[in-house]
Amino acid sequence: MNISQAKEIVKAIVEHNIDAKAEGTKIGQLMVPQLVGDPGIGKTAIVEQAAEELDIECRTVILAQYDSGELGGMPYLDENNGNKQYSRARPDWLPTEGKGLLFLDEISQAPMANLNIAAQLVNEHRVGEHILGEGWTVVVANNRMSNRAGTNQIPTHLRDRLMPIEVDASLDDAINYFNTVQANPKLTSFLRVFPQRLAEFDVARDACPSPRSWLRVNTLLGMQEKGSMTNSALNHCITSTVGAGAANDFVTHLELHDKMIDPADVIANPEGADLPEDVNVSYILCAALASRANESNIGKILKYSDRLKYQDQIAFLVKDALMRTGAKESPLLKTKELKKWLQVSGKELVL
Repeated sequence: MNISQAKEIVKAIVEHNIDAKAEGTKIGQLMVPQLVGDPGIGKTAIVEQAAEELDIECRTVILAQYDSGELGGMPYLDENNGNKQYSRARPDWLPTEGKGLLFLDEISQAPMANLNIAAQLVNEHRVGEHILGEGWTVVVANNRMSNRAGTNQIPTHLRDRLMPIEVDASLDDAINYFNTVQANPKLTSFLRVFPQRLAEFDVARDACPSPRSWLRVNTLLGMQEKGSMTNSALNHCITSTVGAGAANDFVTHLELHDKMIDPADVIANPEGADLPEDVNVSYILCAALASRANESNIGKILKYSDRLKYQDQIAFLVKDALMRTGAKESPLLKTKELKKWLQVSGKELVL
């Protein structure tokens, strides 16, 4: 599901837990959402935005950054009433008052001793003798095991208490967020043209595009526009941030930004939308249209493509669109518009 949907689920769970506690529901029966997704797609933002919209506090704890003694409370010698015994101080991260989300981030990277402490917190709302505040809901997040991002298997006794919410990157959510932080329009327009570049996690690559890495690119753009970074340095930093493939597309987009035609304008008005004069701009536009093609708009895309100056690009547009939607099983092949185009053009596309 996308970011917005996951956020609404987290908010609903918080409200449910508050009502359930008021009705006397046992702590072990309260719901604990577990956000699962690729690195950098916005899991932390989900929790922070949910807390903000509910007007409650959000406190983040990264279990892997604590040793077990610190996480469970530092030991001290208690000499109360003349009896000497060792006790543990209340952990400074464990809230007692108010309402909020206690967010255990990157939980699958924590060592087993810390996961046992997390399990007690989830099951009993306590760490040792210290109780979690009544108005708090526990939320956890972790990367997928397939990401190999230092991820360990969450033990069964903890995993069984969690409600997994699989989260995927969403272009609309990312664009909305980037706009709220006043991101550079060159970035948002690039992602609208190349939505497939929003998130492309690959364990074999040192750098991959993600909403988080594109935010760093946004910062780099600001530095370059202020004159504190050369174009050459900007290009190098973008490559090291999002990887060579996405960086090459983005740098090309920057160079041709002023000539770019919005694909949405093309689909809305295929007979009247402007036509690119530059061959490179035309290629970029064709790739962008291919990434947006579906059963409802393929006819409009083909109608516009008939007007293109560089007719040899239409076949590549159609092939890319088909490859993105199932290749030989693509539903586009069943549309009357594409069937007619294939008959008239006589093209035989190798998929």
